[in-house]
Amino acid sequence: MSTYLNVHQIPLVVEGITEVNITEPLRTEYLNFNHLLGSVTASSSTSISSLFHVDQIETLGCKPAIVKNDADGLIPSDLSNVLCSWNEATSGPRPKLLYCVPNGGNPTGANLTLERRKEVYALARKYDLLIIEDDPYYMLQYTRPLIPSLLSLDVDGRVLRCDSLSKVMAAGIGPKYPIGRWKTKQNARVGYLCGPKQFLKQFHEWKEAQTLRNGLTETIMWKVLQNMGHDGYIEHGCRVANFYHQRAQRASMTAEKHLKGLAEWSAPQAGMFLWMKLLGVEDSRPVCQKLIQKGAVVVQGHIFCPASVNSPYIRVSFSSASDEEMDKAFAWLAEILKEQS
Repeated sequence: MSTYLNVHQIPLVVEGITEVNITEPLRTEYLNFNHLLGSVTASSSTSISSLFHVDQIETLGCKPAIVKNDADGLIPSDLSNVLCSWNEATSGPRPKLLYCVPNGGNPTGANLTLERRKEVYALARKYDLLIIEDDPYYMLQYTRPLIPSLLSLDVDGRVLRCDSLSKVMAAGIGPKYPIGRWKTKQNARVGYLCGPKQFLKQFHEWKEAQTLRNGLTETIMWKVLQNMGHDGYIEHGCRVANFYHQRAQRASMTAEKHLKGLAEWSAPQAGMFLWMKLLGVEDSRPVCQKLIQKGAVVVQGHIFCPASVNSPYIRVSFSSASDEEMDKAFAWLAEILKEQS
């Protein structure tokens, strides 16, 4: 079955949307780095999560190579330097696959600019890279019009795109990691894959052999999308993005109130996270433990790094914390930081 959707500004062919469903698309969430993987090379625009960790990749024979990023996402000049200076005699085969989270990078909240997307795609053509565009936060960009996807720039059939409905259609049905008291709910994540048919066919066959589908969740989402229609889905995405933008502004204001001079952060451009650097702190883990004891949960920065290194960063989620919870948690964090200084 092929279904045509016009979500990313061009017609996309989605092969077997109810079958080629991925439970949280390939995800790797890392600090201020992009991640390239040796012969099956991948890059992460900002991060890597537990579903796609470096150690898991390395067991497949892939070697990670780091590409820097900043507030505008992956830095094309650094990607170019990595690729043009690659020494196959000492580092093995040149990278062949770039993994990228272009919008609302987890944990940094950065968006890869259109200019940089064009540069990255040009480099992919020059060095014959395949691209996995993992974009669960596409609809959660805070500004409109939406930045065109890498898939929309693809003229060679080298981009494989992962989308998730969980952040837009069922944002409240899934694990919650708020800054306030720990809360959890059952998972109900549904994603879909777009790209060249030859890749989708192979992935479909692998997926059918590897995992069981959640037919009920898929059917519900499919019927909701049918009822919404294209324009309804776009309008709904705008409403959800506006909600998160307001939450982001509120979180930044509250952080400014309590943490000015104690931490640094950039305003996120999409998604639901603040990425904060704790000033005068080498390792955020002890701080996070003290914060948990007081009743607030943040994510330690070291788990987003491509190696087990100390990190002064923390990731704060503002998706479901109330204004009162955020105020209390940031006050606790300020108290802990002042005690350590």
